[in-house]
Amino acid sequence: MLASPQFFPPAIQRRIPPGFSAQLQRKMQEALRKKRELAAMQPLPAQELVQQDVLLKQNIHLHKKLLLPELSLPDMHDDLLAEIQLLLNTYPRLSSHPVFLGYYLPATVPSSFSVKNNRLVLVGLKHLIQKLHWLEDRPQRGKAEMESQSGAEALFLLAEKLSHEKMVMLGEMHYIPGIQNAVEELVLEIQRLQPGRRIVLFTEFVDLPEHMAPGHATTETYYRQVTQEPLEKLGDEDLYLRVGYAKSLFATLVRNGVDVYPLEDRTLCHMIEREESPLAAEKNSPRAIMLRNQTWARVMERKMADIRRTDPDALFIVYAGMGHTSWVVPYSIPKFFASEQPVVVELSPLVPARMNTLSVVWGDNDPFFTVRKETSLHYWTGSDARLLAQKTGFDYAFVLAGRKLRWKADGL
Repeated sequence: MLASPQFFPPAIQRRIPPGFSAQLQRKMQEALRKKRELAAMQPLPAQELVQQDVLLKQNIHLHKKLLLPELSLPDMHDDLLAEIQLLLNTYPRLSSHPVFLGYYLPATVPSSFSVKNNRLVLVGLKHLIQKLHWLEDRPQRGKAEMESQSGAEALFLLAEKLSHEKMVMLGEMHYIPGIQNAVEELVLEIQRLQPGRRIVLFTEFVDLPEHMAPGHATTETYYRQVTQEPLEKLGDEDLYLRVGYAKSLFATLVRNGVDVYPLEDRTLCHMIEREESPLAAEKNSPRAIMLRNQTWARVMERKMADIRRTDPDALFIVYAGMGHTSWVVPYSIPKFFASEQPVVVELSPLVPARMNTLSVVWGDNDPFFTVRKETSLHYWTGSDARLLAQKTGFDYAFVLAGRKLRWKADGL
């Protein structure tokens, strides 16, 4: 069963109202009771010459159609919660794990938005559990295919590897200056290794210019109707007027010739906030993340096509939170650009991030998740390196420690 809120990470606790666990359990139990009653009814008459398994599916469908011709929104909501709980029961330790609580948390307040959110959660969880079983069945659970490098050379090795890619996702834990400093060093080192190559960085930490929502746009259609205005890179003036997060990082990149483009669309965020249930905080529900990601992908796709007309070899980097870049997140940014074969880097302080399937399968007591005394890089090798990345969430895990975590004034 789901863990009570006091076991949740602080960032999740702030999103969960009092009584969350008990409320969710009651809803799921009631929905399960309804499903059992439905299952206990006599099946409809069988039709001849139809295979038994097909008949069973037809009977279930007809029962639902005849008995619930207009399923109410609360019933749909409860039914989805029951399905989610049944799925979690097949992998119990997942229900209290950060990867579920951070990326797959269902909404418990009935609404149109929550139904759509929980459908996404249900489908995503099925794929996530498949990934977990795949990793469990892997020889040594994939441990033999991970390489590591510690010390000062870790960042330079990562930069060397990323410099040969077409598209890179940098997923961070927010509000850690040491991570921002590492991103700055990493991008500048790639630039040094690839002199003359255009480097383009898209980021969630700068907002697109304000604009009106397209006429008749909904949260579902917004990404197709997003503003057609040209996307402009940040200039010196923007660093003072539009950048509030990681100012030092963006100022250094802009002044060193890196093209920095905004991604966050406040118009869409306001639309999402109006539509979300009271449980969801701002824009962090799985559905909200998906809606933002598909809009960002549309913005990026257009700009990338424009840039490639003059710079076909440009390197594109996305700098955002892990919830947007991880391979295990439903509709994450790299999945929109699969043809580019993007690589995902997870940046975390002291310990490798737990927001992936390794933490679930290997366990938090595994030596991999011990506190680091020096900065380290961990990455997959061998013929299945990309497959391992997509099953676990990352291609590279970069862990900052020692001097790399020292704070740097976030000013200009």
